[in-house]
Amino acid sequence: MAEKLDTQGKRLRLPWKYDKDHINSGRQPELDFFKARMIMELAVVHVFVQATPDEVLDRIGIPYFFDSIMGGPFGPPGFLFAMGIGLAYSGRDDAKHLAARGLRILWIGFCLNIFRALLPYLTGFLITKDAAYYLEPLPYLIFGNDILQFAGLGMFFMALLQFLKVPKAGLLLIGALMNIIGTMIKGCDTGNIALNILLGHVIGIREDTGVLSEFPLLHWFIVYAAGYVFGDYDRHLVDKKAFYRYVSPVCGLFSITVVAIEMITGSGMMGGEGANVFYHVNPLDVVVCISISFGLLGLFCALKDLWPAWLMRIVESISRNVNTVYLIQWVLVVWIIQVGLRTITGSAYSDHYFAEILLGICLGIVSVLLAEAWTRWKKKRKKKA
Repeated sequence: MAEKLDTQGKRLRLPWKYDKDHINSGRQPELDFFKARMIMELAVVHVFVQATPDEVLDRIGIPYFFDSIMGGPFGPPGFLFAMGIGLAYSGRDDAKHLAARGLRILWIGFCLNIFRALLPYLTGFLITKDAAYYLEPLPYLIFGNDILQFAGLGMFFMALLQFLKVPKAGLLLIGALMNIIGTMIKGCDTGNIALNILLGHVIGIREDTGVLSEFPLLHWFIVYAAGYVFGDYDRHLVDKKAFYRYVSPVCGLFSITVVAIEMITGSGMMGGEGANVFYHVNPLDVVVCISISFGLLGLFCALKDLWPAWLMRIVESISRNVNTVYLIQWVLVVWIIQVGLRTITGSAYSDHYFAEILLGICLGIVSVLLAEAWTRWKKKRKKKA
């Protein structure tokens, strides 16, 4: 193996070995754990987001921890980073495939909005007749953007860049410039709700317009691009543990320090609840989000040999079905809280935090089981066909 080492690694005197050929392929245990951890945490995060008033989410406490920390820099950005890594490992990063996959994800995101917004909110309205609560937010909830809409648009944009044969360094530069521009022009308002919803997929819209533009393309493409570039580099690493041994502690210390300072000072993405705080992330906080991913990937890489085979099989199953788990999770959370809890008690809000955590854990487990059952059913149906 040593004779195949790229001389570039020697010239740079890196403390880890880099090969000119692809060394790593297939499923990566640390990435599987990285994704499985996030999706299980998100079940609890979504319960708190749906069952907690904004003014409570804004205060330091248990809801703030799950919403602004685990549902903030330690959560969704990791999915975008992992999405980029997965693209690099798939080997199917040509423009045609990316465009087709982007279109499919956009369609899935729209279908999710039907099942987690249109149907439950219409049901809630029919039961309570509360049009202000259930009907007024529907246009945004159906056509607005979330992480799946970003993923679809991000793949379309990546397809364009791949078609233009933009080098990997160019992808990072373009992503960085997009974030800087997004930071400079965030808080837009066209004065028209439909245009705000449409532009919110790309630009950060001012949140008092009623449009919470989550994950606009300008702000977040850099995370996807960074994941893709790192994923390609990761495939060449001879000794991943050596790489993470040097990189992860630095990234972890840096990111935790910045997050702690922002929490104490009430600044940056930890400055409170709202689109302009986290979803319209600035360049520094984007670096923090990427650093958190490196820190956690290093932790899981260091621990992967300690995990029993049965646990690895479960984690791999969750990671493989992560998109399906996410869809099921969201639908269950909204129906239970926005329809069940609100129509029975008259309010979707709760201050029983232990019960909310327990509900999130249960819904996470149920979502995993349903996703696995769905996957097995599809395989059986495919074999019969």
